Formats: sequence, C-alpha cells, structure tokens
Amino acid sequence: DLYAFNADGLRMIQVKSTKRFERVGNSSTFRHAVVALQTLASPPLTTKELWVRVLRVGWRWIDVTSAPIEKKALAQYLKEISWRSYRKLPDVREL
Repeated sequence: DLYAFNADGLRMIQVKSTKRFERVGNSSTFRHAVVALQTLASPPLTTKELWVRVLRVGWRWIDVTSAPIEKKALAQYLKEISWRSYRKLPDVREL
C-alpha cells in the first residue's frame, strides 16, 4: 500500500482496517497481508510493516520483516507479537 524512504532506508507498509481488532476473521486477513509483503524483494535497509486502523480506536502496527510465512508459524507469530498502538496516526519523524 505504501512505500516510505529516506537516507536511512525503505519502509514497505501494508495497511488494513477493522471495526474490532480481536475479530476472528482478522487473523487470515493479517496473515495474507504479511505473506504479500514477504514476497516483495527487499533491498538493504528495508523494513516491512503491517498497520491496522481500528475504527474509532486508533492504529496498531508491527514490524514483520522477519516474520515467518508458513501458515501455522505465521498465525502463532501474529498472536504472540506485541503490537504497538497509536491513538492517532503518528508523525513519521517519531518512529
């Protein structure tokens, strides 16, 4: 969805939205998004991120650069990783 770059590197960002973060169907949506990111070529100094807009709540995001792509391992990874949260879209200079 989005590429952001500067002198320090490149960020590949996949953006999704949901009404409720814990909704059951989200896990497969997030999994597919990560797999799509992982199939992209990665130049040096690249990070791959999944950002989720939770309606009327804010943003959650994770770095998935080193996430596994095998279905079970990825599902477990997404369940166990600590998601970062923002009430509003952060200024990119703060990240």
